[in-house]
Amino acid sequence: MENLQKNKFMYKSPKNRKDNMTLIIGIKLKEGIILIGDRKISTGDEHPFFMDKIEAPIMARVAVGAAGLRDLSKEFNRKIVNQVNSRTAEYRLANIKQFNGTGINFLDAENGKRKDIALPYNYNVENFLDDCSLIIKNLSEIGEEVQQNPIEALVAAHTDKYSLYRIYYNGYKQEGDCFAIGSGSVHIQGFLSQLDFKSLTIGNAIYIGSFLIKYVELMGLDDGVGVEKDRLPQIFLVTDKFAKEYEISKEDTKYILKDVSNKIKKIKKQFTFA
Repeated sequence: MENLQKNKFMYKSPKNRKDNMTLIIGIKLKEGIILIGDRKISTGDEHPFFMDKIEAPIMARVAVGAAGLRDLSKEFNRKIVNQVNSRTAEYRLANIKQFNGTGINFLDAENGKRKDIALPYNYNVENFLDDCSLIIKNLSEIGEEVQQNPIEALVAAHTDKYSLYRIYYNGYKQEGDCFAIGSGSVHIQGFLSQLDFKSLTIGNAIYIGSFLIKYVELMGLDDGVGVEKDRLPQIFLVTDKFAKEYEISKEDTKYILKDVSNKIKKIKKQFTFA
């Protein structure tokens, strides 16, 4: 956190914000990929609500988070789950037809009980990325009259390696080690560019991601970014075994929040306001 305190960041009040306010950070590590997102949903009045923005849509070792116009983000989350369900059912039916009449028990192959039998049709990470890309592109065409960059997404996956992708509004997929998306991302890019990803542990990444989201919230840089009181941002971990929400004890949560709050109070005193 020392580097952040030394930098002369400018404080800018939020203005002309639309309802795409969010912040999701993705960091690729040796041990896995961390996705960390705020939970605040702005409604245009003084009563926002809070919900998760990162999901693991049925597939193993894959997680995705979308940032954009509120209704488009909700539609993306709904459509990608429906698409995965539809595609998996379609591939399963194709496999059943392929094994029909062969005398081979399809369920043994599907459940991995027969290692000598490979399923001819599989819905894989490449298919998932393509589906995410197409949905993002289609939704952007709907929302581009409201905003120039109406929706984008982060996808974390493990296949034979760890992969982190940013999917832009036009469907373009960019692979990298660290991304931040959403309206709050502009305020933390300078700090993210200083990170040494090779030396980060899962614990380091959780602390840094939580700090940056609370930083944007507590500094008032984006009034659409935030989490509930006494709660950390949503944290999702993708490893070579699973993709699931990372659980942190109440004691560790209290410690992180207190430490982060104290650091941000110190930073506030050093800021040049504009």
